[in-house]
Order: sequence, then structure tokens, then C-alpha cells
Amino acid sequence: FFAKFESPGLPVLLKQACIGWRSFRFCSSVHPEKALPLWLMQYPTVRFRVSHGMPGVGKLAITALDYAKYVCGQQDEQPLYVFDADFGSKDPRLVKEYAVPNVFVEDAFACLGCHRPDYR
Repeated sequence: FFAKFESPGLPVLLKQACIGWRSFRFCSSVHPEKALPLWLMQYPTVRFRVSHGMPGVGKLAITALDYAKYVCGQQDEQPLYVFDADFGSKDPRLVKEYAVPNVFVEDAFACLGCHRPDYR
């Protein structure tokens, strides 16, 4: 990976990087196209920051259960997505649901210390 992409500075798209995550399992649903990730059902009262990425619009904090309801019914052109750098402090069990893809074994931003950008 390093020699082929990182060293020459080539862009890369990682596919199926989260397939092995425990949180990526889906719960059963009457409508399979609307099956929800299991973590939304396991942590219904934990509040997460969500955003739709539009400039000038801040992030909202909603519960996982409310986000699940939103996902099932939304048809927004720019839907909300979860991006919460502090999710691990809200419920430490959540951190165990994820794993860093093996192509990122070295943490390139660790040297920035307290100036590190959000990364979860």
C-alpha cells in the first residue's frame, strides 16, 4: 500500500473496509433495503453529532434511535450522517465496535498532539 499509493501520493478508494466491524452487522428488517446497522439498535439513547456537510450549518446532536428513524424515512438530497469524534467517550463500548483498516497501521496524525484534526 505504501509503495503503490502513499509514497507516490496517489488517491485510493478503500472498498469494504468496514465489513469486519462488529458494528457493521445489520439487524433484521421487514424491508431489507432499510435494514439498520446493529449499533443503532444497541445504543438507542446515546447522542451522536450528525451533519449534512453544508457550509455554514452546524452539527446537531440526536440519539441513535432518532437517527435510525430519520434514516428509514429520509429522502433528503443531502442526508445527515454521523461524524462524532467524541463517540468513544459517550459509551466506551462503542470503541470496541470498530477497527482501524490495516493500511493505516501508522497513525500519521499522532505527531500533531492536541492539534490533531477530528478523525472518527
